[in-house]
Amino acid sequence: MKKMVKLTIGFLLSCLLVSVFATTQIKDTELFVIHAKSGNVTQTNNYYQLNLQKPRITYFTDRPVRLAGSISVKQFVSDWSTGQNSFARVNPNAALIADFDALKAGDEQEHFVILKNPSYDPKTDTLTLNVSGFKASEQLMSGELTDIMLFVDSNCMTNPGGPNCW
Repeated sequence: MKKMVKLTIGFLLSCLLVSVFATTQIKDTELFVIHAKSGNVTQTNNYYQLNLQKPRITYFTDRPVRLAGSISVKQFVSDWSTGQNSFARVNPNAALIADFDALKAGDEQEHFVILKNPSYDPKTDTLTLNVSGFKASEQLMSGELTDIMLFVDSNCMTNPGGPNCW
């Protein structure tokens, strides 16, 4: 009888632990990849402005969740200030890789930047972001861009199909 009580208690504790782990939400974070065939960087006062023509945004999550998909530019801009650790509160880092027209054809230029204040014009299908280098004194190359890839660090914006992690 004592053995049966111990087994029953052990079984109930195991069920409790499984239910606790099953209801614990795994937090996922997204890395966003913004691709545009053309755009430009212009210097305005104390910051640079990045304009991306006809951008497309995809994302994927860190392990163990492993989700991937796309998000509209309008949704990306709308979700910018979502959550306690939103991009609006903590501006995201990004790697900007593009062909700059000022360089020889086929020469890519990389800049590591901080993104701020996104806006989207659906009429011209243009995403505009203020960008600055990691260091305040860092100069970015201005001019026309082609084959633009912008890799934006993780954040927990609204994830279609996954938990919101902040």
